[in-house]
Amino acid sequence: KIGDTFIVDDVSFKVNSISQQEEIGQYILNEFMGEKADGVFYIVDLTLENQAKESKNIFMEDFKIVDSQGRSFDYDTSAEFYYATDS
Repeated sequence: KIGDTFIVDDVSFKVNSISQQEEIGQYILNEFMGEKADGVFYIVDLTLENQAKESKNIFMEDFKIVDSQGRSFDYDTSAEFYYATDS
């Protein structure tokens, strides 16, 4: 839930916001450059804090969203590229 904080392997995660988009990218000369979701993309804004005494590597590919029916959805690296250039 938004505002919840949880800890995994000495890293605390706080969910700041969650939004949905059907496509990520932009139109350039009337042509869409980006990714369209099969359903929706969930954009999750997190705050991470390392609780350990040593540095840690965090890879977004290790994250999944699991819905109330137990279905698992992977991180989309292609959408990340277009999301980063979307603003």
